[in-house]
Amino acid sequence: MLDWSVVNGQVRHVLTAGAGALVTDGVISNSDAQIGVAILMFVVGAAWSWLNKVLHRDALERAGRRMA
Repeated sequence: MLDWSVVNGQVRHVLTAGAGALVTDGVISNSDAQIGVAILMFVVGAAWSWLNKVLHRDALERAGRRMA
């Protein structure tokens, strides 16, 4: 399984580079870029969490039964 901190860093760098290109071309402002990157990182984090829970549902349920 991939380490979330590594994936998070890579996604953030890609988003920042893309936003930087849009700012350089004058398509968006710097503040718009910061907001856009923050929103997309939130969406990526939420999607990652959901996917992780879906893919590991059985293991999570078994672990919950052992804890009870």
